[in-house]
Amino acid sequence: MEPSSNEEHAPTAPSPSFEQGNDEELIMQTEEDQEVQLDERSMNIFSGIIKELKNGAELSRMSLPYFVLEPQSMTERLTDFLNHADLLIGALKHQDPLDRFFHLAKWYISGFHSQNHGVKKPYNPILGETFKCFWNHSDGSRTWYLAEQVSHHPPITAFHIENKQHGIRIKMHLEVVMKWKGNSIMIKPVGQGLFYLRKPVNKPWGELITEDDYLTDFEVERYEFSFPAFYCRGLIIGSMALELCGEIVLTCPKNGITAVFDFKPKGMFKGKYNQFEGAIAQLTGDPKKDKQARAKPYFQMRGDWMTVSEFKDCRDTPTYNNGEWTQFLDIQSLPKTPRYIQQVSNQQEYESRVVWSTMSKALITHDDDTAAAEKNRIENKQRGEYKERNDRKEGWRQRYFHDADGKWMMNWLGAHNEEEYEEEKQKLSIEERLKRREEAKKTGRQDASLIGVELTAFNVPDATTLAAPPPMGEHTKKGKDIDVRVTTFPDLPDTLAHPWPMFSGKSATTKQAPVPPPSTEEQPAPAPKEETSE
Repeated sequence: MEPSSNEEHAPTAPSPSFEQGNDEELIMQTEEDQEVQLDERSMNIFSGIIKELKNGAELSRMSLPYFVLEPQSMTERLTDFLNHADLLIGALKHQDPLDRFFHLAKWYISGFHSQNHGVKKPYNPILGETFKCFWNHSDGSRTWYLAEQVSHHPPITAFHIENKQHGIRIKMHLEVVMKWKGNSIMIKPVGQGLFYLRKPVNKPWGELITEDDYLTDFEVERYEFSFPAFYCRGLIIGSMALELCGEIVLTCPKNGITAVFDFKPKGMFKGKYNQFEGAIAQLTGDPKKDKQARAKPYFQMRGDWMTVSEFKDCRDTPTYNNGEWTQFLDIQSLPKTPRYIQQVSNQQEYESRVVWSTMSKALITHDDDTAAAEKNRIENKQRGEYKERNDRKEGWRQRYFHDADGKWMMNWLGAHNEEEYEEEKQKLSIEERLKRREEAKKTGRQDASLIGVELTAFNVPDATTLAAPPPMGEHTKKGKDIDVRVTTFPDLPDTLAHPWPMFSGKSATTKQAPVPPPSTEEQPAPAPKEETSE
């Protein structure tokens, strides 16, 4: 349902401590053609690395040269999936489950084109590195994003994305596996993304959710999704090129609908870059019926995921273009949803843009010596800090996430799994929900999000302030020691005041600057209101 008027939900201007974070100028300075040739100096560095490698060698602990890096961290890179966040919000307005799934698939595919900034890879985040930002939408809702590097070996990044007014929660954790493939490097994000949609049972999909709606029960849909592999090809023979390859899957178990997309590699002598094929089908779990469903899917897709693709409605009674091929996505024409972040001068020392600021500036200005020296400094600092923890026999305390049976969850959500979290509210009486909500407003209870109190990336309790570093354990994975051994919830108290105002930066409190009049050229996003403990 559309809002009654734009004025009713008009966003206010951000304070001077915020900046629009699309960074088009920064990215444009690093974009390259689809194929590039290494200069002689770079080729000599690569040759020295390649001599030490065998086919299939694991590269996770190997330091790659600075000239293959782009000036942003993996913690920030995943925000590209929200570049077209309005597609996600628009998908929720479709009441039919299959239509809703179809438009969610469009948003899912639209996020990959921003991943290809020339033949480059983002920085491997340092342990404990975080990135926070938010997007404002024309209906007055806000989507916020929190990422933290929760492990360094193996490299694991945890993410939490939420739009409370639309009942959207996206959580995922990715372990980046890099392997040498003879003439290429494979970068494979291993892990699973979970996407939850919630709506009050007494409202249609897409209508804004109010605080009082949390006194009712919710209908919940869970979606699962995966990621393709990145291949940096032509490191010895031919020109370097970056490709996405392999199958990715988006599925909704509740409605039995699955989409499979296959990213195609370019052939050696023919073919094109960035081609994919896909299909959406109703799956039941019965192998015989599912085989028939895949043979006659609901929808088929094909084309270039970087530019223009098309789809076909294959149902017996098609509702799109009489069952003929028609446009699925025109990536270049899609508007980007503005992303807002705090200015670097107000960020903490462990936030991505502070950690990598010197190196990013060097890469943008082609200051090779500074880039190489800064990369070595950061890596040596990481090694030294790990050695000190190891000597003290201390583990690492993650800030905002904890390991719940191998699935990293935000501290606020508690130690139970996501399904239990979604079901917990349904068991509460209205009186209990009201009581918890009032307590949450006063003291910041861990279950605040569950009962309708606004929750953002900027008021999640920082567990490092609550307890001393835990003792180092003996956990192993694939026969290798893990240097991050905290696997339990950090026991946040039931009542926890918020000494950390949203976007407070380096100071404990921040006064709000006067709000400037809205621009006639663009409607900027507001800063979140500060939370105060009572």
